[in-house]
Order: sequence, then structure tokens, then C-alpha cells
Amino acid sequence: MTIAMRLPTAILVLCALAIPAAAQAPQAQLVAPLSQAGPPSKTLERAIKLYDKQDFFSASIELGKVVQGESGDTVPNVQRAEFFMAKTHYQMGFYVVAWARLAAIAERGDAHPYFHAAAKWFVAILHVTPSPAVRSGLFAYRDGKVLDDPALDSVRDEFAYALGRELASRDVPSQEAIAMLAKVSESSSPYAPRALLEIARLKFRDKDISGGSTRAVKAAGSPELATEAARLIASWTHIHGAADQARAPLSELAKSSAYARYQLSRALLDGKRELPGLDRVTAEAFDAVMLPSACRGQWPDDIKPLARKVIDEAKPLVAKLLALDDNAELYERVRRLQKSPPAPGNDVVLAVLSDPAMQERFAWIAELEKELDAVQRADKAWQTTMVAAEALQELTLVLAIEQAEIGVHARQRLGLLARDLAALERVLADASAAFALSAGPDVQLGSGLVVAPELCRTGGISPVIVATPSTPPTTKPTSGCAGCTTHEPGWSLFAFAALVLVLATRRATAR
Repeated sequence: MTIAMRLPTAILVLCALAIPAAAQAPQAQLVAPLSQAGPPSKTLERAIKLYDKQDFFSASIELGKVVQGESGDTVPNVQRAEFFMAKTHYQMGFYVVAWARLAAIAERGDAHPYFHAAAKWFVAILHVTPSPAVRSGLFAYRDGKVLDDPALDSVRDEFAYALGRELASRDVPSQEAIAMLAKVSESSSPYAPRALLEIARLKFRDKDISGGSTRAVKAAGSPELATEAARLIASWTHIHGAADQARAPLSELAKSSAYARYQLSRALLDGKRELPGLDRVTAEAFDAVMLPSACRGQWPDDIKPLARKVIDEAKPLVAKLLALDDNAELYERVRRLQKSPPAPGNDVVLAVLSDPAMQERFAWIAELEKELDAVQRADKAWQTTMVAAEALQELTLVLAIEQAEIGVHARQRLGLLARDLAALERVLADASAAFALSAGPDVQLGSGLVVAPELCRTGGISPVIVATPSTPPTTKPTSGCAGCTTHEPGWSLFAFAALVLVLATRRATAR
């Protein structure tokens, strides 16, 4: 049995072991107001002074003693140390470890006096790696009350946007996610267009095609979102069997977006008697075959024969990947494909796995590996401490979980691709032999696919780019509760809860 196959069982065992310890109400989990904190221990005082001097490695060692119950501090002071430990790991560049500690604080809600203060640091970590795993920690703020905290003023719109995305990914009413996204200041925030795009996605999901299209077009007023908006419209109108309703909004976007012109040319082919059944092929599968084929074929007069060959090469590869039982092994195979030379079958798979959500997940893996390497290259004396051992353990656990998670999501996408490749294969087999489906920049709308050279910059496999902020991110917090004075205060739900519970239990046991 491989590590990835053992992982769910291991988490269940750890959770089972955690329940008795958690039931004993560890000292730092008791509710106590900061007014009853009492004087800090010499150890905590020394840790704060080291933090202020930016000697973060030394500060982490002293804070570890407090968090582990070695200093004899009161509950509020231990909670203060927990928050400072999260900030210290952030300043050390161990963002994943900081996230895990912040998540443990957020999981306790208002029972932890630094619950609101932690919110701003989640945003800071999202600047480094906008991962579904990081956003999962925001679910603890679901009621939105933290948005009224003045400490969140500088990042309120960004927090509302990120929390809205997290709510949209959960099993909660769409209106709740829309209401949170609507809190983003429409007139001034650089996150307003993104919030609109997420609202569009939710409207489409609720079968409100008109509402989704209107908001997607409006979001595309920001040029960096035009491609994703066009993909959203094309994809969801196909899902709902309403491809004809994509033509008007895509025509609007096509005035300034090469990808929208391509999608409009495809929409105008739907229902064409020479290509029977094309309207039943998803936009994702069509793109995965046709865009790389057009780019490789250098604007073929008839793309159909080339597309058939690409499908013939892609189908065995997809079947081989789906035959892998281990999700972590599937992740590794996909990663090797990303590093391999371009090939028709590979291109199809990579096109399907290049959407923004998957790119965020791969970026999270890269951050995990970077931090694991940083721990192993850190000061040798620090590496021998309990704090370093916990950081290494947390990073290793999160990496194993996330590799399996990526494998799960890749498997879902590849399963759909296998089905859709068969559908596209039937379309091409039934196509009129006399009809030449051309592809290139000068093709007339309605007669073929309009593929501009700019869509081939990545070989046609990644036409949708992850949106980046239109303004530089806010300055990262450097002291105190994410910007105030120093001395005052995807993942999947199962995987996230297991991680938090394991971390909390381990620290409780250490006391």
C-alpha cells in the first residue's frame, strides 16, 4: 500500500487518538479574557523582544516554550504566544506553517482572543499563495462579523472577496456567497471585477444564464479577466444546453479579446448540420483538442483530420492515467507530463489541467516544497528544536494531503475528458466530408475557428490565465495584530479539519 493510500487511514487514526485529549479541554483552549492575562513570564517577554528585533528564529524558540506549557504562563498569555508564533513563522517565510497555526486559532472562533486579528494574516498569506487550502481557513469567519473590525480596514474588500470564493466552493446557499461577494466596494476596489466574475459563476450554477452573462461581461471590463469571462460564458451555456445564448455576450467580448473571438466562432458552429452533435461537446474538451491542433498545424485549412489524430493519441494516455489507483501517484504522473516535451496527447491532458483552480493548487505545492527545503537549510541549531520539528512535520503532512487532493481533482477532470473525447470523436466521424473546418487568425466567423497567434503562446494548452491583482497587494503586516502595535492583540473539509485537530492535539499533549 502506498503512502497516499495509507493517508486517509492515518488521518482517521490520528483523529481517533485526538478525541480523548481534546475532550480534556487543554489549558490554552479555555476561554479567558485578555484583561485577566496577568504579567507575562520572562520567557514570553523575551520572545516578544526578539520578535521586535526581527530575530524571528530565536523568537520562535522562546514562543515554543510558552505554547508547549513550559513557561507557566496564564491561558491568555499562552493564546497571545500562539498568535505571535503564527506571525513569527510568517516573518520567517514559513507561510504554510503560519497558515496551519492561524487555522487552529480560527477554528476556535471567538473563544480565542486573537480570532479577529488572525483574519488579516490569512490575507497576507493569500498574497504569497492564493490557494484553496489557505482560503479554507476563512470559513470560520462565515458570519462576516470580522468585516466590521477596524483592524481589517486596509484589506476589507480583499477579505470579502476571498471569503466569498470560499463560501462559493462550499455546500452553502448561493445567495450567501453572493451576499459576501457583494460587500466588495464596486466603485473603488481592484477586487470588484473579480467579485463580479465569481457572482457570474454562481448565477450560472443556479441556471440564471442572463444574470451570469451580464456580470461576466461587466467583469471583463478589466482586460486581465476577459479571457476567463469568455471561458465562463462558453462553458456554462454548454452545460445548460443553451449555447445560442452565448453568442450575444461573446460578441461583446470579442471586440477586445482574442479568446472571446475564438469562443464566438465555436458558438456559431453549434447547430451546423455539417457538424452534428457539436453543441453537446463541452467547451473544455473542445479547447483541449482544437486549440493545440490549430497551433501545431499552423492554421490548417481543415483541422478535422489533425483533431482525429490528436484524439487517437490522447485517449490511451487519459485511460492510462485513470487506471492509476493512487491519487498521489496520479499527481506525480501529471507533474512529469508538465515537464515533458510537447506532444499531442500530453497537450490535451495539460489543457484540461491548466484551469485557474489547478494552477493555484500546483502553486501551493511549489510553496510547500520551497518551505520544506528552507527548513532543511535553516540554522543547524534551530533545526534541533521542537519548533523546527513541528514545522517539518506540519509541512510534510500538508504536502501529502495536498498531493492526494490534486490527484482527486485531476481524476475528476480526466474522467470528464474521457467522456467528452468520445463525444467529440463522434462529431468528427459524422461530420460532412465536404465541409472543411479551417482554423486560423483570418477565418471568417461562421465558417471555422478564429485562432489568433496569441492563443498559441503556450502551445494552445493554457488560454485561461489565473487572474492577478490589478494593483499591487497591500504591504504585508510587520508587527502586532497584523499592523497594530506589537503589544496588543479546494482543501476538502475533512482534510482541513483533520489537520487542525492533529495540530491542536499534539500541542495539547505537549503541555
